Amino acid sequence: MKDIGLGKPHPYEERVKLIAEELKGKVLDVGCCAGSLHKQIKQLRDDCKIYGLDIIVNEEYKNDKDIMQGDAQNMKQIHSKIFDTVVAGEVIEHLNEPENFIKEACRILKLNGRLILTTNNKNSLINRIFHTYEHERTTHRHIFIKKELIDILKENDLKIEKIIMMPYISPSYPFINPFRIILHYFLPESLRENFFIIAIKK
Repeated sequence: MKDIGLGKPHPYEERVKLIAEELKGKVLDVGCCAGSLHKQIKQLRDDCKIYGLDIIVNEEYKNDKDIMQGDAQNMKQIHSKIFDTVVAGEVIEHLNEPENFIKEACRILKLNGRLILTTNNKNSLINRIFHTYEHERTTHRHIFIKKELIDILKENDLKIEKIIMMPYISPSYPFINPFRIILHYFLPESLRENFFIIAIKK
């Protein structure tokens, strides 16, 4: 794992590692065609059966029988209570109806199944100063504060098991990434940028 200095690993690699460590059983990776997360967790966890779902399936996955085309806010093609883990890495901020995704994720999870989420913290210092999450090339629809996320999860019978705050790497503003990574380690948790959440279906 690459070191960014200060004895700290690269944030993206750290996030992939954390997600992979928390996978259990039959897994659905939502938004699987964006970025490299899907490939990496499959490589790291060949003991899990990992499926993917995305609104647009790119050419690379066209013939992959484990990849489904569908809307994360209405996963009607998926039966209830069949997954042990649902992963949504940097997904819910792009959805028009993120609450519907949470409901659907809970529906398709087995009892004691886990939802793994990563998303931006609206109250982070970087966002308070620069409003970068609202300006991410207009693709961000909903940015959450911690209480909002916790409330949505609890309303859908999901119990918070773990919340970790992580640095955020912006593809739109790469020139400030080194600064924001270093800043992360000097800020209190409430002002850090990215939520890593695990919630258990009860």
